[in-house]
Amino acid sequence: MARGQEDVSFFEQIERAAMPAVTPSVEGQIEMFKDMTPPENSWTFENLVRYKNDAEKDRQSIRYGKYIERNSSGNGRYAYNYFAYKPQPDHGDYYFAIIIEVDPAKDFNITGTYLFTEKDSVKSWWSHTLWFYESEYIKEIPEEFLYPFCPPPPFTK
Repeated sequence: MARGQEDVSFFEQIERAAMPAVTPSVEGQIEMFKDMTPPENSWTFENLVRYKNDAEKDRQSIRYGKYIERNSSGNGRYAYNYFAYKPQPDHGDYYFAIIIEVDPAKDFNITGTYLFTEKDSVKSWWSHTLWFYESEYIKEIPEEFLYPFCPPPPFTK
């Protein structure tokens, strides 16, 4: 079911459901990841440590962004995307991208979580983000739940 600009409370519920899963990582609380075995080529603990150290030194140099999108598979779920990068002249040096999948039909429960820090996984996430920002689906999301522009690519052109 498509949602329009007038249905802000619906998107607020998605954001409220997702933020508790995102906030610890953004705040540098990464210890929970130390002994995990991530899916291949998705994230590494070392990259999370790099983010934590850089954020402790100079959080102002890091850009944070978020956007919500409807799952294009038609299952009624939405994805809350949160990302952090350091701006470069022609690209973004990404620390991470987090996707929290939320199912409004199941009391806005989280149905999937994804973390990307590895170059190829971030590139894949960004390619999907570019597709979303150039698609008609973006019109279904109120502006306050979108990053103001397509984030910069994680690679030089």
